Amino acid sequence: MLSRFSCGLAVIGWLGICLLPLSLAIEEGALWTASELAGDGVAGFNDGIGSAARFSFSAGLTAEATWLAGVAFTEDERSVVVVDTWNQAIRQVNVETRAVETLVQAQARDAVGSPQDYALSGVATFGTFVVFSNNWDEATTSQQDPRLEFYDTNFGGRSRVDTSSFPGGGPHGITMVSDNEMVFSQRNAGLWELNYDTREQTHKAGPEVMSDLITGKGWNDGAGKDAQMSEPVGLVATPDGQTVYFVDNSRCNVRRLNVATNEVTTIAGATSGTSTDGSCSHADGDSTTARFKNPVDCALLPNGDDLLVTDSSHTLRLINLATGDVSTLAGTPNEAGLRNGRGSTIQFSSPSGIAATADKIVITDTGNHIVRLLRKTCLPYYILVLGTCRACEVPLCPLGNFRAPCTETVVDAQCEPCPIVKPENSEYVEGVNDCSWACVATHQRTIDGAGCQLKPEEPESGGISDEAIVAIVAASCAFLLLLTAGVLYYIRDMDLSRFFGKKKPAVKEAIEMPKKEDEPQTPVQVAPPISEEEAAGVGPPPVPVDPMVAALNESGFDSSPMQHQAFGR
Repeated sequence: MLSRFSCGLAVIGWLGICLLPLSLAIEEGALWTASELAGDGVAGFNDGIGSAARFSFSAGLTAEATWLAGVAFTEDERSVVVVDTWNQAIRQVNVETRAVETLVQAQARDAVGSPQDYALSGVATFGTFVVFSNNWDEATTSQQDPRLEFYDTNFGGRSRVDTSSFPGGGPHGITMVSDNEMVFSQRNAGLWELNYDTREQTHKAGPEVMSDLITGKGWNDGAGKDAQMSEPVGLVATPDGQTVYFVDNSRCNVRRLNVATNEVTTIAGATSGTSTDGSCSHADGDSTTARFKNPVDCALLPNGDDLLVTDSSHTLRLINLATGDVSTLAGTPNEAGLRNGRGSTIQFSSPSGIAATADKIVITDTGNHIVRLLRKTCLPYYILVLGTCRACEVPLCPLGNFRAPCTETVVDAQCEPCPIVKPENSEYVEGVNDCSWACVATHQRTIDGAGCQLKPEEPESGGISDEAIVAIVAASCAFLLLLTAGVLYYIRDMDLSRFFGKKKPAVKEAIEMPKKEDEPQTPVQVAPPISEEEAAGVGPPPVPVDPMVAALNESGFDSSPMQHQAFGR
């Protein structure tokens, strides 16, 4: 027989298995639940709290927009900085209070929705600074002016680093590789590194000069200029700054840059093909069979094992860096929508920028003009330790006690008395939490289920007793038997051929009387005459004579005993 401990673990295990298809489970015991952090789904531009604030991300872009609306956590991880692309603004959202404020209004937007209205794209934070990419002239909004801008959140000042000498369409995604160094992508070009203190810019991979754009676009991996790419967009660095992961939007793959050697390697997605042959599509699988549909941005979870990717198929993808396997964690492939929940129940519309901490993921849901938040929670008997759900020990608790969940201060589950004492006329029974109780045999649960009440007595029968029923049945059987006998007697001599189609056989004479001429004639013995004494009544009384015998004697029939025996007398 299984112990309560074994049964409890089995139930918990099956619960986890049942919930897994509906859950965004990146690690064992972890669940991620989506909600709306800020915005109400209507394009606009105003600060406020939660749904009172409005953003405008993707006006004028298609459902498969490739422009990045970046997002990054501040160093204290209490807030995120968001690029509000259409409004040409840098906004800050407090993750706990959901309060939204505008940090920078970069330039006035063009009402006609021309490309300069998406001048801002990537963003990163370091210290008290926010760095963002800006690609258009602030005064005229009519010509390119590619640059990286730095905003000091303490003093409000802005500074810039010009990138106009780089080939391509200006800076795009940004990630910090050290306290003062960053790697950024050039739209339609390659990857570069910038030292904020010295303002020195170093080419890392892809096209380096304008002439390289002719041969620099392609699929090939390699180091420096030998690495081909088409449209690197979002990127993220490992905590040690030695590796940068980035997405190639046009080549529909995810790649890795070794910061020290400048070597570029494709880790998942297509390595050749065209936009019409399935190379840019949605498919889960291993590193060679998985496909992305114009990926936009990426973020690392602190565990260092999982890379998150926002995909233009309206999904959030996960790459296991150890195995290269790719899976869909949230969203319905190729189906835009706005729905919260877990796993496949979540819906996005062109998810773009993404940032992550140990227990929070923030995404700019550009098609819905909303900033979305996914929070990590742990299954029962798991505890969040340094951002990871850790299984805690589950003890065997006696009846009347329950297994209390582990907490940050109590790393293992403990047995504690049941918070609600069982009601009267009940007893504890084995259950999942060992606080289960049931009413005793003579009682039943009350309507509200909180107590036990005496079972009502069954009403006495108002009909005939069992003994009377037996007597009636016996009398009925006797009557039927008598009736059957009477019927059989009545029909014994009836001609039943009319009912059964058969002629009644003739009845043979049981005894056939012999003819007198055939019988031997025996003289009839004549009684001798009586004496005078007999006539006077003296002497023995006469023997009475049977009248039938006398009649037979008169007819000449021998009525001796032998003759009687012959006739069955």
